[in-house]
Amino acid sequence: MNDTSCAIEGCGLPRRARGLCSKHYTRSLRNGEPSLTVRPTTDDPSYDDVLRTRLTQRLRIDPDGCTVWTGTVDRCGYGRISVGCRMAMAHRVAWELANGTIPPGMEVCHRCDNRPCCNVAHLFLGTHQDNMTDMARKGRRRGPQGVR
Repeated sequence: MNDTSCAIEGCGLPRRARGLCSKHYTRSLRNGEPSLTVRPTTDDPSYDDVLRTRLTQRLRIDPDGCTVWTGTVDRCGYGRISVGCRMAMAHRVAWELANGTIPPGMEVCHRCDNRPCCNVAHLFLGTHQDNMTDMARKGRRRGPQGVR
């Protein structure tokens, strides 16, 4: 293999980005792994490893200790990552990979109040009421919306 060909063993196609040919680069973006041809399903035992790799590829550690999601964010600023055929919040995926399934009726709340943060040490489980109480205690609650 010469220095202008794809880094994947036996590929031989010309290198385009990050040492990969366009086929393997597209696969790495789509599946998190350049050699995978099909995204693993959520039933696959190796799916958590692939999801963990995809998640960590888009995280950056800030000086304040937050592990910030650098990928797609929604209009409220929360990180979004595809899981199977649906989109999920990145901080919820990080919590589930570290701690298991989120019980019904529970939310993954941020201690740091940094919406794209996925640092599991900055996250905690609570009810919606717990989240609203935490918000009010920290002075982030907006006043009443007004009377018509």
